[in-house]
Amino acid sequence: MKRISLFSRSLMACLCIGSFAGTGTAQAETVVATATLTISGTVYMVPECTINNNQPIVVDFGTLKIPELETTISPSATRNQVTKSVPVSCGDTATAPLEGYALKMKIEQKKASFNGALLGTSNDNLGIYVLAGASGSETAVVPNQSTTMNTGGGGPDQGAGSFIFVPVANNAHAPAAGPFDGNATMTIFYE
Repeated sequence: MKRISLFSRSLMACLCIGSFAGTGTAQAETVVATATLTISGTVYMVPECTINNNQPIVVDFGTLKIPELETTISPSATRNQVTKSVPVSCGDTATAPLEGYALKMKIEQKKASFNGALLGTSNDNLGIYVLAGASGSETAVVPNQSTTMNTGGGGPDQGAGSFIFVPVANNAHAPAAGPFDGNATMTIFYE
């Protein structure tokens, strides 16, 4: 019996609370507000850029000796480096206000199997470390990641990008002797 009386009291309390909730006499009035929304703007075409006068960028390391290859990456790792100045020209930026945008660069290529910060080559134990920027303020270029590009004099959209390419050997396994190559795609864009 006690179980039944507890249940009936709980049920009774719920019914009472429910009956109090619906007894209010206030009524809500619906207020409608309207506003006119005006949209305007200007669409600009982002200027196209030309890299290296639309010619391939050739980096030739010549003949390398395995014991003389770098095995670590840092701005001071410069043995066998090749420096390239790559001309960059972007169309008429006067007609496209690009304030707040930066000229960015990305090198798309498979990464070296032993170090993701290096461009891969046909030799699994040899990668290429790339630095971009003016001497003394170079920035590492990580494959498939964008970085701000400084083209030096002539404004942010004209001039040349400076690049340093350094062959780096896998410290755990020496590269195989013989020729090597690699191909990558450099993209320049505003972001």
